[in-house]
Amino acid sequence: MLSMKLLKTIISLLLFTQTLFSIEELPKAFEYSKVVDKLNATVSSNVTLIDHLGNNVEFSQFLGEKPLLLNFAYYSCPRLCHFLISGMLDSLLKLNQSDIEKIRIVTISFDHRDTQVSMNLFRDKYYQRLVDRFGEVVDWTFLRGGDVSLKKISGSVGFNYYFNPKSQQYSHPSVLTFLSPEGVVTRYVNGIVFDPLDLRLSILESAKNKVLSTVDSLLLFCYNYDPDENSYVVHAMKLMRIAGAVTVLTLFLLIIFLNKRKN
Repeated sequence: MLSMKLLKTIISLLLFTQTLFSIEELPKAFEYSKVVDKLNATVSSNVTLIDHLGNNVEFSQFLGEKPLLLNFAYYSCPRLCHFLISGMLDSLLKLNQSDIEKIRIVTISFDHRDTQVSMNLFRDKYYQRLVDRFGEVVDWTFLRGGDVSLKKISGSVGFNYYFNPKSQQYSHPSVLTFLSPEGVVTRYVNGIVFDPLDLRLSILESAKNKVLSTVDSLLLFCYNYDPDENSYVVHAMKLMRIAGAVTVLTLFLLIIFLNKRKN
C-alpha cells in the first residue's frame, strides 16, 4: 500500500505534468484555486448550511466555545479531498484526548451539487475512526450548502477554488484553516500529510486567549511557525532563555542548600 508521503510526491508530479499538457486550462485553475492569506480576518458566520441530518444550521453556532479546525472538501472528490481528510485524521489520531477536547472540527463541502447521500457516504469513511479512538469528546461536523453561502464562507477565510466545466471537477488547494473561538483566522497548515505537533500547536495558538496549562504555554513560547517550512520550528533564542533561567535558578537553589548545610 502506498504511503501518504509517496502519494504526495505523485500528486506533485501529476500537477507538474498537467502544466505541460493542459496549457489552456491550468492557468485559470492555478490562478483561482489557491489560498489567499487572510490571517486575522474573521470568517463570515451569518451563513446557513445543512448538516448530516438534514438540519439547517447557522455557522455562527460553531463559534464562541472552542477553536475551529476548518477544512473544505467536496464529497464527490475523486482524490485530493480524501488525501486531505485522511492526512488530517491520521494526525489527529496521534494526539491526546485533552487535545481533541480543545477543538471543534468542521468539514464543509464547497460543491453545491453535493447531497445528503454524498455527504453521509463521505462522513462514514472518517468520522467513526476518530470516535472509536476518543469517544464522546469528538466534536466533528460535516456540512454542505448552496453556492452563494459556500462562496461567502470559503472566500472569507481565503479558500478559493475553480470549477472545470470540461471535467466537471474542482481544482482546489489542500489546507487546514484554524480559527479562534471568535472566528478569527489564526493559522493555515498546507498539505496532505500533517505533523501531529503542528496540529497541536495550531490548536493551542488558536486558543491562546483561553487558560492554558504550564506545559502548553511553554510549548507555544518555544515554537514559532515558519511559513517557508509550513511547520512549527524551535525558536533557538527562546529556548536559550529558558535554559539560562533554569541554570540560574539551579545555581541559586544550590547556593541556598550549601549555605544551610554549612550552618
